[in-house]
Amino acid sequence: MFFYYTSFQAPGPGSFTVDILQSETHPTFSTLFAVHQGQIRLFNGNCTSPTAQYSTSESPTGIAHVTITGATAGQTFIVSVKYTTGNLVGQNAPTNPTTVHYDFKTKVGAVVVAQDPDGLNLIKK
Repeated sequence: MFFYYTSFQAPGPGSFTVDILQSETHPTFSTLFAVHQGQIRLFNGNCTSPTAQYSTSESPTGIAHVTITGATAGQTFIVSVKYTTGNLVGQNAPTNPTTVHYDFKTKVGAVVVAQDPDGLNLIKK
């Protein structure tokens, strides 16, 4: 398992949706990491529980969703997503190359507001 953290600011007062997307472009391997037991958490910018209300969900296509209501414009939030590697067990191993590169980005509405500059490499043992 591993955690992915991202921070962003509320685009305005009220409600909005945040999506944490993962992707990979390997030619022979196409499995994304699953969210571990729905563990998607929202925090204020100082890592405390937010005063804004929120709900979370996940999709089978590797997207963690957070819907936030009651935010103030410019308010800083942090999202933590706990991913499991367990869903990769039993998949056919990637070939040529044997390393799979994953990228992660954060979208507030339709706008990408953060992106991991390095991503993550899954390397065959």
